[in-house]
Amino acid sequence: PPRGGSPTPGRRRPGPRPARRASEHHPRHRPADGAGLAGRTRRTARRPRRRQLVAHAGLDPRHVRSGTSVELKPRISKVGNRRLREALFLPALVAIQREPRTRAFYDALLQRGKAPRQAQVAVMRKLLHAVWGVLHYLTPFDPARLFPDRQPAS
Repeated sequence: PPRGGSPTPGRRRPGPRPARRASEHHPRHRPADGAGLAGRTRRTARRPRRRQLVAHAGLDPRHVRSGTSVELKPRISKVGNRRLREALFLPALVAIQREPRTRAFYDALLQRGKAPRQAQVAVMRKLLHAVWGVLHYLTPFDPARLFPDRQPAS
């Protein structure tokens, strides 16, 4: 190799690679954080509204109707950014397990007859609203503002 430089272009240096955690190898395995979510929302409008951000994530409801005979149950559209939905999924599950106000919201949806997956998607949407509020108003996250009418179960 040239003095003080790297080996010839296109060749790797021999030797072991530095140890890396599994979470660094693939973007799907990295933990979701605020910067990652903010980065995934950059392709929307310059200052998107909440509804635009929810549609960008594909968490908005899609109604299927055809005349008077076909009316299916609403589902999420899934038209938006799949990686943004993936980044919200585990934080939503953790929030349901660990955050009392979120759990109260989730339980209320289940009491109203929603399926567990529907309630999880509703929590994902709420968390996306929280991300939007934090980025838009530059304020720290406060679950009391996200769920003002929900009191934690004692």
